[in-house]
Amino acid sequence: MINQDHSKVATNTRQERYSQQGNPAFEAVMALRSAEREGAFFLRHLKPGMKVLDVGCGPGSITLGFARAVAPGD
Repeated sequence: MINQDHSKVATNTRQERYSQQGNPAFEAVMALRSAEREGAFFLRHLKPGMKVLDVGCGPGSITLGFARAVAPGD
């Protein structure tokens, strides 16, 4: 692929696959994760009304804890 400035752009034609999808053991471990355990270092800095952007991957169990900490924030 070529950009408008005629520089080359890498393209990925390989199909990506999430290798842990459908793995009950992995999903059970991920479900046990929490902001209180894995995010305690950050949680103490959060206050109600703050805005938080969590850019990560996973089922969202840690994000839910962050959301509770800033409620009723964004």
